Amino acid sequence: MEESEKSRSRKSTSKRFVGDVLFLDVDGVLSCFAMSSEDLEPDKVRRLKRIVDACDPVIVVSSSWQFDPKQLKGLVDMIDRIGGQFGGTTCGDVDIEASDADSLEIRCLEIQGWLDRNGVPKRFVILDDDGDMGPLQPHLVQTDSFKGLTDELSDRVITQFSFSRDGSSLKSEAQE
Repeated sequence: MEESEKSRSRKSTSKRFVGDVLFLDVDGVLSCFAMSSEDLEPDKVRRLKRIVDACDPVIVVSSSWQFDPKQLKGLVDMIDRIGGQFGGTTCGDVDIEASDADSLEIRCLEIQGWLDRNGVPKRFVILDDDGDMGPLQPHLVQTDSFKGLTDELSDRVITQFSFSRDGSSLKSEAQE
C-alpha cells in the first residue's frame, strides 16, 4: 500500500522545465519577408545570437514555421549555428474549436499549451510581432513587423532574462 501511495504521488507531481525559455516567432522578428531560412536577415540573426550568448535560453519555436518541415529544419540549423539550444515547438494539442479563440490568439494558446505540458520555466520571454498574448502579455517583447528584432528589443529580452520572477537581479554588480 505504501508503494502505491508513492506511485500516485509521483504521477500527480507536474514536471518542471529547468532553464530559461525563449518562445521565438520568425516572421516580423528575424525577417520581415522571409520564405526560407536563407531569407532570414543577418542583422536580426546576429541580435538573436547576442541574446543566446548573454542568456543561453532554450529556444522553442512558436512561429508558423513549425508547421513546414523545410522551414523548421532551416530554422533549427540556424539556431544550432548561432550556438542556441532548440527546445522544440509549441504545436501540439491545442483544440482550436474547443478553445475560446475569440478572446485569445492561437499563438498564446499554443504557448500556454506548451507551458502546461512542460511546466513553467524559471523565466520565459515571448519574442513575437503579435501583440495579443492574453495572460502571457507580461512575458512578451513585441517587435514591429516591418522592423523586426532591433538592438533595443534585444536589450529588452536580455534584461527580462536577467531578472528573477520577484524582480531582483540575478547578476551581482561585480558581474556587470
